[in-house]
Amino acid sequence: AVQQMAIIEGWDASLVAVADTWGVPDLPVQGRDLMAAGMLPGPAVGERLKQVEAAWIASDFSLTREALLKN
Repeated sequence: AVQQMAIIEGWDASLVAVADTWGVPDLPVQGRDLMAAGMLPGPAVGERLKQVEAAWIASDFSLTREALLKN
C-alpha cells in the first residue's frame, strides 16, 4: 500500500508509511471501570464513556486511565 500511495502527487513516502502502520489506541476506560467507581449500570454509563472518550481525544490520547476516571 505504501508504494501505491507514494505515487500520489504531494505525498511523502515516509508519511504514508506512518499512516499505514499507525493504529488507533484503545480507550483506557471501560464501562466496568465507571461502575467500579460507583456508577450504576444503565444508559448513563454509555453517556459518561462518550464524555471520557471526548476528553481523551482532546488530550491527543495522552490522558491516563486514572486521569480520565477523575474527570
